[in-house]
Amino acid sequence: MLGALGCAAVLYDVAAVRLGARPAPWRHALLDRVYGLSLTAVMVAVAALVLVLLGLWLVWLAVMPGARRLTPMKPPSAEVRAYMDRSAVVLLLRDTALEVPGVGAVRVKVRRRKVFIGATVRFGDPDELRDALSSAVTAKRDRLGLAKPLRLTVRVRPEEEWAPPPAAAPSGVPRTPRQKQSPPQKQGVDGPVAPTAGEK
Repeated sequence: MLGALGCAAVLYDVAAVRLGARPAPWRHALLDRVYGLSLTAVMVAVAALVLVLLGLWLVWLAVMPGARRLTPMKPPSAEVRAYMDRSAVVLLLRDTALEVPGVGAVRVKVRRRKVFIGATVRFGDPDELRDALSSAVTAKRDRLGLAKPLRLTVRVRPEEEWAPPPAAAPSGVPRTPRQKQSPPQKQGVDGPVAPTAGEK
């Protein structure tokens, strides 16, 4: 932007001189300063470095695809191009992840070809929660109508207050029934005393 403004100012002054006006004083001062510089001057090296970086940046912009913040969708026809903002994809996938029971905080990152989801476990088994989270988010992603399905990466970690679920008894093993304990017998002087009719 600054370079364009500088070039415009120089062209305006040159055109004004061609039309009979006097050259601007700043152009004489700038030309005198440039003629006095050598190739080993610090200002020349700095200006060359800035121009090289600017050229590399322009090449990078030309090579990289456009619409970096938009995710292409399946067009209804060849004449229509549809896009969805990546922030909308993040919100939709995060709301879906928060609906899974046991999920605490959720962090979603959407890139050009993949989605990263990090979630915390409030309760339940982390492996089962990761599977349920992957299934829910995958189903939501397929319903978005994107042109190419985004690769999904899900990672979960327990919260500080999380406690492992109690271990369940293995299936197929019968439980041993409790035996009913008989009440203790009363002890007399000559031995145990038989219970009366009211105590039976």
